Amino acid sequence: RPFTKATTTGVVSVAGPLTDMARLRMDARLDTAALTLFNYPLNNDGPLQLGLRNNRFELDRVQFAGDKTSLTMSGLVDLGARTANVKATGDANLAVLQAFYPQLTTNGGAKLTASLTGGFDNLAITGRADISDGRLKHFDLGHGLEQINGPIRMEAGRISVDGLHAVMGGGAVDFSGAILLNGYRPEEFALHAEGQSLDLRIPEGLQSTVNAKFDLRGPVTNPTLSGRVDVLKASYAPRIQPETGYLGLLRNAVDTNAALPKPVEEESPAFPMNLDIRVQASHVAVIESKATNTLIEASADVDIRGIVSHPIVTGHVDVDQGVWYFNGNKYILQHGTVDFTNPAQFDPFFDMSAEANVRSVGQNYTVHMRVTGTINHLTTSLDSEPSLPEFQIISLLLGETANL
Repeated sequence: RPFTKATTTGVVSVAGPLTDMARLRMDARLDTAALTLFNYPLNNDGPLQLGLRNNRFELDRVQFAGDKTSLTMSGLVDLGARTANVKATGDANLAVLQAFYPQLTTNGGAKLTASLTGGFDNLAITGRADISDGRLKHFDLGHGLEQINGPIRMEAGRISVDGLHAVMGGGAVDFSGAILLNGYRPEEFALHAEGQSLDLRIPEGLQSTVNAKFDLRGPVTNPTLSGRVDVLKASYAPRIQPETGYLGLLRNAVDTNAALPKPVEEESPAFPMNLDIRVQASHVAVIESKATNTLIEASADVDIRGIVSHPIVTGHVDVDQGVWYFNGNKYILQHGTVDFTNPAQFDPFFDMSAEANVRSVGQNYTVHMRVTGTINHLTTSLDSEPSLPEFQIISLLLGETANL
C-alpha cells in the first residue's frame, strides 16, 4: 500500500438512514491531512471537501502539496453503478521514487495528468508524466542519467517511455519500450536504450568514449541488462610510479597498494540486475601521450556478466601496436595480449613483448623484454644482443653504464 501513514482532523456530518446508501448523505471537511508516502510527506493544501450523495462518492476539493509537489484530485465514484471516474493533475518531485527504490538517487520534476476510470472489476489507470530535468543514479553504477526529459505514458497494462531522452557522460541517450504491469504493480521490464558518444570512467583508470545499445528485460525482481558497447576512443592510466615510468615494471614499481581485494561473500542486492554485455574495440589508442611520444593501440572483445554489484569480466584484448620512449631510447611493441580469465575478480593476465635498440659506451644493443602475469604478480624476462646478464640490461635501460 503506498500510503504508510495518514493523520487527519476535521468535521464529518451524516444524514439519512445508515441502511440505505441511496438515501444516505455525508459531507466531510478535513482541515488537516498529513500523509507519509514511506519517507515522503504530503499535506493538504487547504481544506479537503468530500461528499456522499445519491450513492455517489464525490471529490469536491482535494489538494495535496509537498516538496516541489502539488496534486489536485476531482471526480466521483458511483457505488450503485460500481464505476469510477477520478482525475488527478499536478506537479511531482522525482525524489519520491527513492521511497520505493532506496538504492536510487533521484531528482527533478514532472507534470502529471492521470485518470482512474471504468467498472470496479476492471478499473484502468491512464495518464502521462512529462519529466523535466530529471536525474537518476543507481548506487552500484559509476554513472547516472542526467537531463532526463520527455514523456512517460501509462496505458492499459504498461508504462511506456517512448520519446524519453537523457544524457550520460555528456552523450545523448534515447529510450523506448515499456514496463509491463500486473494490475497496478510493475511486473516486467521491456526497455531499450541507445547512447551516442558517452564519456565513461569505468573501470578505474580507464576513460573511454563509446556508443552503446542496451536492453533491460525480464521480471522486475530479477531483470537482465544486455547489450553491446563499441569503444570509439580510450585512455588508460596504469598504476605506475612516475619516477621510473613504464620501465618501473623492471624494478617492481607497480603500485600494489591498490591491489584488488579477494572476493567475499556478499548479501543479495535489494535490486538484483543480471549483466550480459559485450564490449568491442578496434584499433583504439588506449595510451597516447605527445609529451612522451607514447602510442599504444589495442582491439578488444570482452564480455561482462554476473550482476551489477559483482560483474564478471571475461574476454581478450590484443595490443595491435605500441611505441614509447624512455631515456632517449625507442621501444617497439612486438606482441601484446591481455586475457580476462578469472571470473572471481577483475584480474587480467598480461603477456607483452617489446624491443629496444640501446647504445652505450660505443656499443649498440638490441634488448628484448617480456612481461607476463597479473598486475600484482608480473614477471619480467630480459635478453640482449650482444648478450648481457639481466642486471646489466636493467642498468642499460635505466641509463646506467657501470660494468658494461
